[in-house]
Amino acid sequence: MRAFTDFNTNKTLIMLSVFICISIACFNSFGVAVTKNASAAQRSTIDTSRTVLIWIFCLAVPMYGERQESFKVLQLFGFIFLVFGTLVYNEILVLPFLGFNLYTKEALKQRDRKESKMLLNGQSENPDYSGMTPHTGHDAQRFMKNIEKKKEELVNRTDDDEVSYEEQENRYK
Repeated sequence: MRAFTDFNTNKTLIMLSVFICISIACFNSFGVAVTKNASAAQRSTIDTSRTVLIWIFCLAVPMYGERQESFKVLQLFGFIFLVFGTLVYNEILVLPFLGFNLYTKEALKQRDRKESKMLLNGQSENPDYSGMTPHTGHDAQRFMKNIEKKKEELVNRTDDDEVSYEEQENRYK
């Protein structure tokens, strides 16, 4: 109930509340537009910069004749850590140590391309793994021998060796 009486007695509070509602609506609509036209990573980076800008604004602009916020070095380090973490998370800044660069989108794409090329060339990254059964080599050799045998039969065949259709069917049963 006190909030409603404060609203009735303080017109500045009403104006600030309306301004906050409008600014949040604008921020969200711009955020949707950025995500639609750019990426979620860029929206996240912009969101981080918004926090820093609000902090700087509160430090610089006095309200009601006095500053609402005083500068604290720990807050500065916190904002630097926040911005740094956002840049690393969104892969805008890639750290080449402690494995931070192993699972970036670019590193995963390169690894997939390399594996695809190796598989197309019949190689495997793991030499103990074979995508074939153990008898594949033997089956392939037997198949090639059968083809060579059929070729020889066709080459050595004469016109006198004409075989009837029934004999051919019986041969393959």
